[in-house]
Amino acid sequence: MTLHWKDDPKPLKQICLVDVETAPDLEWITIICGNQVNLLKAFTLCWQAFAPDIHIGFNDSDYDWPFIIERAYHLNILEWMWERMTGKLEMKEEILKIIVKGAEEGEEDPEEKEYMGGPIKIKISAEEDFTFSFFKLPGCVPIDVRVCLKKRFPHSEVEKEGSLKFFLEKRGLVSKANMPYDKMWKIYSEVKKSSSSSTVRNMREVADYCIIDALRCQELLVKLRQTNDYREVASIAYVALFDSHYCANGMKGKYPGAYVFPPKKEIERRRPVTGLDFASLYPSFVMAYNLSPDKIILTHREADITQNNGSKLHKIEFPFNNRTIQAWSRVELKSQLALLGKKKVQLGKMISSAKKRGKRIPESLNLEYSSVYFDYNYCDSKQKALKVYINTFYREAGNSKSSIFLRALAGGTTLAGKYNLNLVAEFVTKKEFGIKYGDTDSLYLICPDRYYKKYDEAFFRKELSKEVYWAEIVKITMDVMKKLRNQINAYLRIKSGTSYLNMAYEEVLFSVCFTGKKKYFGIGHKDERIMREAMDINNTRSIHKIVENTLREAQNKEWNFNEFIVMGIWKSKKKNLCNNCFMGRIKKRNERIPNPVGDYMEYTDIAKERNMEIDINYYLGTMVGMCARFINEDDSFLPLPSDKIMQIKDSDKKEKQIDVYSQNEAKKWLKKYIKDLQ
Repeated sequence: MTLHWKDDPKPLKQICLVDVETAPDLEWITIICGNQVNLLKAFTLCWQAFAPDIHIGFNDSDYDWPFIIERAYHLNILEWMWERMTGKLEMKEEILKIIVKGAEEGEEDPEEKEYMGGPIKIKISAEEDFTFSFFKLPGCVPIDVRVCLKKRFPHSEVEKEGSLKFFLEKRGLVSKANMPYDKMWKIYSEVKKSSSSSTVRNMREVADYCIIDALRCQELLVKLRQTNDYREVASIAYVALFDSHYCANGMKGKYPGAYVFPPKKEIERRRPVTGLDFASLYPSFVMAYNLSPDKIILTHREADITQNNGSKLHKIEFPFNNRTIQAWSRVELKSQLALLGKKKVQLGKMISSAKKRGKRIPESLNLEYSSVYFDYNYCDSKQKALKVYINTFYREAGNSKSSIFLRALAGGTTLAGKYNLNLVAEFVTKKEFGIKYGDTDSLYLICPDRYYKKYDEAFFRKELSKEVYWAEIVKITMDVMKKLRNQINAYLRIKSGTSYLNMAYEEVLFSVCFTGKKKYFGIGHKDERIMREAMDINNTRSIHKIVENTLREAQNKEWNFNEFIVMGIWKSKKKNLCNNCFMGRIKKRNERIPNPVGDYMEYTDIAKERNMEIDINYYLGTMVGMCARFINEDDSFLPLPSDKIMQIKDSDKKEKQIDVYSQNEAKKWLKKYIKDLQ
C-alpha cells in the first residue's frame, strides 16, 4: 500500500504487508506478519492509523475487497476488523448485511440496494455495466481506477481486459513491473515450503511488483485529474464526492406519461425493422433545456423581464389536475456553449489546414484556440454537473412530499420527452417511414418500399433466392437508416439549438415479432424454439400455429430424465429454503462448497432409483405466460367493441388494459389447450 496527498504521485509512505519472510528494501516498510490473520490485522491497524479520505485500487472492487471480506469471515476476525475500521461494534451477522456483495451475474437483488453501499452498478458505456463490491467505510470514498479509466476512454479503444499496463501505455506513463502470475505463485509456494536466502530475495521482487502497482494507480489519477474532476462536479451539483463517482448517471427514477406508439403485434417478415434510440434520454433533456431548479421561472412577470433583458427561455406547459402548469427555464448557457463550440471547430479547422500545408501556425491563433477550448470545456463541465444534479433528484422533483418538490421541473422533463419523440415521429412519417413501435426513447421503423424496388422486382422474377433477397434488403436498410439517423440528429440540433439530443442505432431486426410493449424478438434470438421457427427463412405458419405444434410435440415426446435436472444456485438474499439450509450447514463447518454431489443434487439419484415419471404437464403449465405473449395479438383474445375497456379515451391507458386483457385471455385458452392434450 502507498499513502499520498490527493494530487501528489510521490508517496508519503510505502508499506508492504507479507505473511512470509521477505528481504527488506529501503524504499518501503516491510512488515512480516507470519500468517493471514496477522496480515489482515496489520492491514486493519494501518487503515485505522491513516484514516484515508479516498481509497484507490485497480479492479479491487472485483477481487481484492471480496477476498479480504471472505478471508476475514472464515478466520473469525471480521468483527475485530470492522470495529477498528469503522469505530462500530457489530455482530458478524449484522456486518454481512452491511458489507457490499456483488450480485450474481445477470441478476440484481432489490433488497440489497437498501443496505449501506449496496451492490452499485455503474454504466461504463451503452453496452457495458460494472457492478461494484467494496467495504463502504465511514468518511472514505473507494475508487476503482479501472472503472474510472474505462469510462474515460471510448469503448472501441479499450482492450477487453482493460489492464493496468494498457491504460499506463495510453497515458504515456512508465509501465508496471513485469511478473507473470505463475512466476509469482511459484515464488510464494517455494518460500512457504522452505525459507532460504534466494526465496527471501525473490519475495522482495514480488513486494516490488505490488508496490509499483499501487504507485501507478495514483499516477494515473493525478495525470487525468480524475479526483479533482469528481470534486468539481460534486461541488457544482451539491452531491457527495461518493455520488459523483458511483452515481454519475444519477439515482434514477421513472417518469410517468412517456409517449408510446402501440406495437403492431405480428411477425414482420416482409421488411427489416430498425430501432433508433435517444442517447441518455432524460439527462440529455436536462442539459438541452437547462431543467434545473435554479434555472426555472414560475411567473409570467419574471419570464417577461428575463426575456426583455435578452435571455433565451424554454417554455414548459402541460395539463395537471384540470389546470395548466406553466414555467420557463433559462437556456442562456446553451447559447453561449453553442457559439463557443462553433468557434472551437472553426479554429481547429484553420490550424489543421495550416499543418497540412506545412505552414507555420501563428502564436496568436494557437492562443485564441487554447482560450476558446478552455472556455468551451468549462461551460461543458457545468452541463455535466447539472446532469448529475438533476439526474440524482429528478424523481424527487415530482414528489409532493419532498423538500425539493418542483412539479414544473418534473413535468417539463416528461414533456420534453414526449415532444421530441413525437417530433422525430412526425419527421420520419413525412419521409414515408413506417412506425412499427415506439416507447419513451425509441422508435422502430420500416423503410419506404421505394428503396427496395430493384430487389423486389428481381425476387418476384425469381432471379434471386430468398436468402440473397433478404440479405440485400437488410444491407439497404442499414444504409438508409444511417442517412436517416444523421438527418434526424441535424434536425434535432436545429430544433433544440444544442448537440445534446442525438439518436443512434439500437438494433436492426429481420424477421421480427412484436408481442407487447417492450416485448419483442428478432432473428438474433436463436435459443428458443418458438422464436427460432418463427424467424426461419422458409416459415409460412402463423406464430399461433407454431405455439400449438410446439406444445403438442412436447406433450407427446419421449423425454430424457437428464433434461430435467436443475442445479441449485445459492443467493444470500433469496429465500430458497433448500439452498439456504445447505449453505447454512457448510458455513457452520467453516467449509467451502465441495466438488462432489451435494445434498440438493442427491434427489436426482433417488428419483432415478424409484423410476419417478416426469410430470410434463407441470412444465408446460410454467410456460403458459410466455406462450401467451406470443399469441395474444389474435382477434379472438381482444375485448369486444362494446367492452368498457374500448371506451377509454386515454390511448396509453387503453392500450395497457387491452394488453392485460388479451394476455389473460390467451393464458386461459392455453391452459385449456394443454389440458385437452392429456
